[in-house]
Amino acid sequence: MRKLVFLFLIIFSTGLWSQSLNGIIRDTLKKINSPKFILTLRSTFDKTIYKTNSDEDGRFDFGKVENGKYKLNIIENNDYIRNEYNIDIKDDTVVHLVANQYCKYRENKNSICPICKTDKNVIPIFYGLVTETFMKKNKSKYYFGGCELTSCNPKYYCKTEGLQF
Repeated sequence: MRKLVFLFLIIFSTGLWSQSLNGIIRDTLKKINSPKFILTLRSTFDKTIYKTNSDEDGRFDFGKVENGKYKLNIIENNDYIRNEYNIDIKDDTVVHLVANQYCKYRENKNSICPICKTDKNVIPIFYGLVTETFMKKNKSKYYFGGCELTSCNPKYYCKTEGLQF
């Protein structure tokens, strides 16, 4: 009988220490279907690493993990590799995350052309619907980039190189 009670206590206490982490991760650019992600969950305490995949709807589940503080990362997807989330697991935890797609244009902090290394013939890119009069009047001031906007658009245009950056 004691052995049975002891076994029950071990099983019950193990359940208290093991929690689950699950949730949904969405893409900022693709509203309907997010890409499938490969995710890692790394303990900040003992560096234990868990790994899982999201499905086509962005759902993921890490199953049994110990309570504690973790860092969740997207791996093996170069468009999203710089996304990191701090997660604190105390009980079964559900999270809703947004993954920002990596954009090379966000790294550009100034208007210096990466090819000719000057800002002499660089103008800002103007996005949106404009009238023909506005375009004619501001042709030398702006490069017109069209109406479609994403979260990853170039900011400048070099007239010398014909480059958007």
